[in-house]
Amino acid sequence: MELEITIMSGAGNIFSVVDNTKYQFPIQFYEKHATHICENSFSKGRTEGLLVIDKSQKDTDFSLKFFNPDGSFGMMCGNGGRCAVFFASKGGLINRNKSILFDVWDETYVAEFIEDKIKIRFAPPKTVEVDKKIHLEEQIVVGDYVDVNSQHFVIDYKKSPFASQYDFFAFPIKEIAPQIRFHKEFQPKGVNVNFYLASEDKIYLRTYERGVEGETGACGTGAISTAVSLFHRNKDINKFKIIPPSKDEIEVHINVNELGKIDEIYLIGNAKVVEVAKLEIDN
Repeated sequence: MELEITIMSGAGNIFSVVDNTKYQFPIQFYEKHATHICENSFSKGRTEGLLVIDKSQKDTDFSLKFFNPDGSFGMMCGNGGRCAVFFASKGGLINRNKSILFDVWDETYVAEFIEDKIKIRFAPPKTVEVDKKIHLEEQIVVGDYVDVNSQHFVIDYKKSPFASQYDFFAFPIKEIAPQIRFHKEFQPKGVNVNFYLASEDKIYLRTYERGVEGETGACGTGAISTAVSLFHRNKDINKFKIIPPSKDEIEVHINVNELGKIDEIYLIGNAKVVEVAKLEIDN
């Protein structure tokens, strides 16, 4: 059968997007075919995830199911969430002039359009472990573990043992990060690995994503986790400009309650259609 797939970019994070309101396939179909879809739907190479848009079974405007290229699922994807909102607006599932509710697995998110960008509200992190030591074969890496419905380990590159060997932008993340991604401390799920470089008013971020098993053009939940890590070190700063490898800026705003605890987090960035493709696939 032929599947229509929209290729989208969320701050340079590239996704294959399927409107399941047309097909009504079960989750198992996309779990089975996620790798094939991600590897074969984009004219310029593999996409970094599969977004399946569907009518909601809850009291929300639409439902999003996110799959990694390896078929794993159950987590949130920040950049993918913005792409899903943009896609749903083009497909008539939502009114872009109103507040938008959508569900991702068991969680509900609120989004809105701000001119040419989309803002998504996230709940406070489920877990934050500061200054967690990870023993690798030859080094000890210290970072913060942050769970925002996607689990991340955040490392200040300047303080890492790799800073004396490599420039941040030339650092061989694909060789080093898997030691952390699969480390026993993060089993059984493993973890996404983030290295950041603070420079004046911007944060440069490189992320090795679990399920992609490589560095991505951008990572929304990685940007949020990095902002949370930085906020825990200086609570006077609650707005962050994150620059991923794609160079498409992502903003993270952190709001606190009267006790100074994180109350809500906003992820702000672009989303756009890159191309539309047709892909033959076995039912």
